[in-house]
Amino acid sequence: MSAGAPRRLSTLYLTDLDGTLFDDTPGLSERTRTILNRLLDEGLLFSVATARSAASALEKLEGLRLRLPVALMNGVLLFRTDTRTYVGHTAIDCGTAARVMDAMEEFGQSAYVFTFAQGQLYANFRDLSTPHQRQFCEERRSSGLKRFERVDRFRDLLGRRDVIFFSVTGAYEELLPLCERVRAIGGGLDVLMYEDFVNRIWYLEIFDARAGKAAALRQLRSISGAEETVCFGDNYNDVEMMRAADRSYAVANAVDAARASATGVIGHHCSDAVALFIRDEWEARTR
Repeated sequence: MSAGAPRRLSTLYLTDLDGTLFDDTPGLSERTRTILNRLLDEGLLFSVATARSAASALEKLEGLRLRLPVALMNGVLLFRTDTRTYVGHTAIDCGTAARVMDAMEEFGQSAYVFTFAQGQLYANFRDLSTPHQRQFCEERRSSGLKRFERVDRFRDLLGRRDVIFFSVTGAYEELLPLCERVRAIGGGLDVLMYEDFVNRIWYLEIFDARAGKAAALRQLRSISGAEETVCFGDNYNDVEMMRAADRSYAVANAVDAARASATGVIGHHCSDAVALFIRDEWEARTR
């Protein structure tokens, strides 16, 4: 920077994973990993905000030298990858959680109810009635980052641990009535329904409105001391984060709602678009 030039803002870059930073394997391409590690070593403020839990995110982020906490389960959890510890979580009020559980009973939906206590994440279920639910359990049970636990009634969890997250998967027409019913509950909930384009399945995710990717963005800004925030996304669960950032960019494959919320549109997620965008901005600022 030349003498007398204006000081550049410190910028936090926060990105979604699936469909945004990840390619269609899904995971980090070697090119993206190499670019980001070089910039992180040079002082880049960077983290991720994903619907994934630690059990599925850490494997995919292996080798990425992250220093800031990552936001998991749509911002409900903050997790340090270096120490493999949770550093924050947001719980749903017990009364509100009970009403969500009753709605699931009413509609006969099978689900995972995630609870948290003493630094441990639990994935609670009554039955694993779909192939996707069984696969989810089989692939993550051995990670040690969450414990799978069968319960007879979800209400039995109340008072034992903090209820932090509900996840229901299925076809759009199956989930929509439950989605509308839960939205009518109120109680300070965020209720997201979106399609996972990788697995071609719909998700209904329910968590406390004080959490979310936008809240995670604000927390990470405070932790990092950044003066500016830039985020990247592709799906409906990225929209609030994109609106909350100082600047936001949708990848070329993003849904219309994400595009409409963005400052601009960059390349496709399979072309290392996020890493290349950050690299170009970083190099332009450090010349």
